Amino acid sequence: MKKLPPFILSAALAGVAAILTTGIASADNVFVVNNGGSSVSEISGGVVTPFITSDLNSPTGIAIASDGDFFVANNAGYVEEFSPTGAAIEQYSTGENNPRGITFDSAGNLYVAEQGNHDILEIPVGGGPGTVVASGFSAINDLAFDNGTLYVTDGGAGSIDAVSGGSITQLVTGLSSPNGLAFDNAGHVFVVQHNSSTISEYTTTGTVVDSSFITETGAQGPKTLAIDSAGDFYITDNGDNTVTEYNAAGDLLATFSSSTFNGPCFVATDIAVPEPSTYALLLARRSPAALYSVTVLSPLSVM
Repeated sequence: MKKLPPFILSAALAGVAAILTTGIASADNVFVVNNGGSSVSEISGGVVTPFITSDLNSPTGIAIASDGDFFVANNAGYVEEFSPTGAAIEQYSTGENNPRGITFDSAGNLYVAEQGNHDILEIPVGGGPGTVVASGFSAINDLAFDNGTLYVTDGGAGSIDAVSGGSITQLVTGLSSPNGLAFDNAGHVFVVQHNSSTISEYTTTGTVVDSSFITETGAQGPKTLAIDSAGDFYITDNGDNTVTEYNAAGDLLATFSSSTFNGPCFVATDIAVPEPSTYALLLARRSPAALYSVTVLSPLSVM
């Protein structure tokens, strides 16, 4: 079993300073899960390259731990852990039934949206069997934390739900096959409505901010999104095998297309905007030097 590295206070303070002063202004590397190609692609400096090409079986969700390790859920029923360079480490957990989105809480536990069993699993730090922490969903897709509350999309119910203390609350209903969701650094949640090809913006209490913040014109199958530390949005489309980039105002910056894309579904950035409670964990698992190493992604169209 893996154990968290020891917590070092001085490193934590330095790392938080790095995040607050330098990381926020820079774009991050982007990692795209290819369900059809059983691989993960990387977008860095405007260039798309293969990143993980083995030990995956119809991969779906992806999450990046604060030490830089990658965790990829596979439709075959397991979560595989990879090093920051993409080398396979171990099967972190097994026995999942049609897993989708995955995310970490501030303590380092991994949460899995288990679509086949209509529930959410919590995998403890170090891996191993999961425990059901919420159930009764229709077609759960993606999940993300904000201030200790877990938010999920239910494609079958057309809703965004909040999970806290074992209770499930529907915050938003009437959505058109909601899939991916992500938070910006202002605490607003953005959700991909797959059938209407729109990205909508809400507060964490479910109040609509902009029901059509982004409209993916010509999109065939927008699935999920990630927001980097510069506030840019990355949206996968497994219908036309592209990833589109928008700025914080919702303006199109780039369309990435590559032979490495094959059914792109879930997407992640390597230095995401964390909720405040995760700053200590970031430094407990990630080396301070890594926090200063940020690659700027050029807003250029790659075809």
